[in-house]
Amino acid sequence: MSIELGGLSPEQIAKRIHSIGGSDANTIMSGNSEWVTDLWLEKRGEKEHANLDDVLPVRMGQFTEPFNAYWFEKATGRQVLDSRYEVTCLKSPWRTATLDGVLYADDDIMYVAEAVFEAKHVNAFSKMDEVQAKYMPQLHHNMDCLGVKKAVLSVFKGTMEYHWFEIEYDELYAIDLFRAEEHFWSCVKTGEPPVAIEVEVPAPDKLRTVDMTGNNEWAAAAADFIENQAASKMFEASKKNMKALIAKDVGIATGHGIKAARDKRGALRFTGVEE
Repeated sequence: MSIELGGLSPEQIAKRIHSIGGSDANTIMSGNSEWVTDLWLEKRGEKEHANLDDVLPVRMGQFTEPFNAYWFEKATGRQVLDSRYEVTCLKSPWRTATLDGVLYADDDIMYVAEAVFEAKHVNAFSKMDEVQAKYMPQLHHNMDCLGVKKAVLSVFKGTMEYHWFEIEYDELYAIDLFRAEEHFWSCVKTGEPPVAIEVEVPAPDKLRTVDMTGNNEWAAAAADFIENQAASKMFEASKKNMKALIAKDVGIATGHGIKAARDKRGALRFTGVEE
């Protein structure tokens, strides 16, 4: 049985040697000297690109990218377009990106790119603030290449949780990232070994987005909410109508099983009473 997996084609991998991509940004900003040196050797053609075909987490992440985009669309109603879209930074052509997708703003005239979409599949023990921090270089690199100020990080956590985060462009961090990449690319050209750089990552948003689809208690409460939502709106509308019928100098009004009593602050309280 032959299954078509995602990931980069041999042509795309060969092309990456001549530029810095989004995942390269994560390595350059990792502060890990060994990783940075290995990447430098790859870019100089002195070491073969690592074969990740048998690395399960990598292949699983590639395989679930389309489903990740589908689940984000299902959760938000926003459409993800241009999967595997290749872009080159207009200001620095040595910066490129292969995007998992693009979110567009529809202004009724034309579609305008609004945010980059990045899909990840992490293990069940991952902490979401650490996941955001880990991919902050890639997100900012991709935002620079596309020329937008927002990114969406869409994450499957194991098989039971889904989270998505909207990341705002951080100008100061983007400058630090660019300088680190510029230093690295200069070393690729000159042959001088690069210095590993680690820059403090902007604090991620502490407010999380959680998909409660697998929670049975949430499902029961949601069903009750949907079933009674219309009745609740009618209830509030009827109270508003009755309030409008009661003059401001009336302390108590009764009739048809309803009692409205005005408290010390002048607010009306409605209760049901037996006739």
